[in-house]
Amino acid sequence: MPLLHNTIVPMYSGAPSDHEQWSVYFRGQSRMDNSNNPVDVGIGYQETVGLKAKLDVKDSTFGTGDFNYVNQYAGRFYQTGNYSNHGDDMVGVAGITDVVHADDNSSNFGGDFSATNSKINNVGARATASCALGTNYGVQGYALDAGTTTGVYGESNGTTSSIGVQGYANGTATNYGVYGNAATGAGVLSYAGYFDGDLAYTGALISIFDSMVKQNIHPITNAQAILNQVHPKVYNFDTAQYGYMYMKGGTEYGVLAQDLQNVLPTAVKNLVQPGDSIHPPMHLKGVDYIEFIPLLIQSNHQMDSTIQALQSQLIALQNCCDQRNPPPNSIKHGDGGDGDNGDGGSSEKRVGTGNIHSIELSSEGSTPMIFQNIPNPFNSGGTKIRYFVPDNTNNPIIAFYDEFGSRIKVFSIVETGMGELDVTATNLSSGVYSYSLIINNKVIDTKKMIFQK
Repeated sequence: MPLLHNTIVPMYSGAPSDHEQWSVYFRGQSRMDNSNNPVDVGIGYQETVGLKAKLDVKDSTFGTGDFNYVNQYAGRFYQTGNYSNHGDDMVGVAGITDVVHADDNSSNFGGDFSATNSKINNVGARATASCALGTNYGVQGYALDAGTTTGVYGESNGTTSSIGVQGYANGTATNYGVYGNAATGAGVLSYAGYFDGDLAYTGALISIFDSMVKQNIHPITNAQAILNQVHPKVYNFDTAQYGYMYMKGGTEYGVLAQDLQNVLPTAVKNLVQPGDSIHPPMHLKGVDYIEFIPLLIQSNHQMDSTIQALQSQLIALQNCCDQRNPPPNSIKHGDGGDGDNGDGGSSEKRVGTGNIHSIELSSEGSTPMIFQNIPNPFNSGGTKIRYFVPDNTNNPIIAFYDEFGSRIKVFSIVETGMGELDVTATNLSSGVYSYSLIINNKVIDTKKMIFQK
């Protein structure tokens, strides 16, 4: 039989006004009116208290001198048992809101939770998932359909520290405080995390560089040439127009994505700034500065090789100058007859008196030599390499190597004595190379040379 009038069922022998949580309030059919919140059942309420739901439950926790009442849960739903069918999800509580609004200023919430007045922690919603098998999610959010969708949204507006979303993991295996992934596909821009404002951390920022997940691995051969085309700028962000993106103020140093597009396109990324009710989504370009690190490392190697080659060239030039301008008393004077000074079979003969001398050079007993290329560095115009190979030498060659030690060319020497080799490099990449004089499979000497297009 339907209730035609509002009915209060007291569940306590005392006055309902004292312990109204024991009251059950039913709104009868005769009270169907034009109020915005028609209610059927209220537990823990009196008629004079405004109710806001079809089923409204209130629990009052308090303690007095002669009475103490504590109930941890105002309402509790418990689903248990065994179920054999596969693919069916069990739900303890389901909240569904499916209302079509006449205006664009109202929202639908499947659930609304609030916690206030605790001096330690106030948690609007707490979720626990626990099972020894399978994957457990304390909170799982889905957002579907057209428009902007957010699976989990957190907002904080405090007077001290405010945290929109906080994650903490303290397990016995691998822990992830916050884990995000975004599916990728053709024509789809995906971000596991997108932040407006600064990103701060106290640990390490780690990228996956394991060779196990990489393929088509090749050495970098043109790092310096790429970096030479990068022109950094000094600038300020337009915070007046784009303040809602929380970009940094003040002077900044960096590169412009549009300038880098043709130099290092892999470091330029297309971005979409998320929109909101005021600002539409905005397509932008970003720069992955991490890709500059291997280029800087390889460029440093090239510069180090260049320095070593220039030092070798400087030493060779210094030796040449010393030979042309020997220091005083560096030439041994004979006593008027032939004398061997023990230097490569050369002999020195004194002629008459005074400071007039003569010297005779001989190739007997001389050792093979290879000289520094001139010019160095060189370009597509080429360079020259002088060498000396004594008589009775077996299989003399000049071998050329790239910066990684791979042999790229071999020149066989067929005539002994002094020689000169013209080297051209039309199709060679810029970098540091080396060449060695090898006789009977033994490296006699190695020099470095620098090619710059």
